[in-house]
Amino acid sequence: MHTEFRALQSASLGIARLTSLAHHLLAASALVALLCEGAHADSADNIGSATAITTTVTGTVSATPAATLATGDNVFQNETITTDADGVGQFQFNDQTKLAVGPGSTIVLNSFVYNAGGSQPSKIVIGLTSGAMRFITGKADHNSYEIDTPTATIGVRGTVFDVYTKPDGEMTVAMLDGAVEVCPKFGLCRLHNVVGKFLHMSPLGVFSLKDKWDGSFLQGVSFKLALPFMSDQDKLVPALRGSAKTVTNYVKLAADDIGKALKPPKLKLPKFTLPKLFK
Repeated sequence: MHTEFRALQSASLGIARLTSLAHHLLAASALVALLCEGAHADSADNIGSATAITTTVTGTVSATPAATLATGDNVFQNETITTDADGVGQFQFNDQTKLAVGPGSTIVLNSFVYNAGGSQPSKIVIGLTSGAMRFITGKADHNSYEIDTPTATIGVRGTVFDVYTKPDGEMTVAMLDGAVEVCPKFGLCRLHNVVGKFLHMSPLGVFSLKDKWDGSFLQGVSFKLALPFMSDQDKLVPALRGSAKTVTNYVKLAADDIGKALKPPKLKLPKFTLPKLFK
């Protein structure tokens, strides 16, 4: 009986050791896969980096939790970048494209394929879900760039421009240099190459060219909110600043709106009734 018990105990110990070994092998395989995945993200998916971060800007890749970005951090394909109410994120990509994301905005780095001198065409697609951004094309062919909004696609033609979109797709574009072609999802495209005017598109894809920021479009949205880099370029790194003359002209076109924002509210003082001293 004692001999049989020792044999059974020895067999059980052997099974336990084999199970433990299997667990270690699985853990090692998972670690190797994780390291390989990390190396892939650092090499193949790294498409650029943050050149300046103000207050809070977060980045989310796939199903991973949102991470707070800092100046110098890498950004990746399919990453969603979000700024808080005061946040500004500035980025430069591998083809020298430059991008500034305004406060309270969300963009998605949908696709980034840059083939410098290669046989395959480059393709760079950025989604502007809501908010404001400035975009400066890089070294890729001009036809490679595409900006997607909720209701339109902006084709870029060697350009510097600011764009703002509301979640419902109402948007405006202000050119600093070059041209863009705005194509609503349902409707005809519109070329915009006029520096010093605002191209407005309604949620239904109806275009109009505006001489002033006068409240007749994007109602309830201030010039400072929609075009933050026109109202203040000091927050931008030098490479993202537009012509001072052009920016000053845009500010003049929005003088009434800016004046309203700067004008202090009227204080309503309570009415006092003096007592009647004599009847």
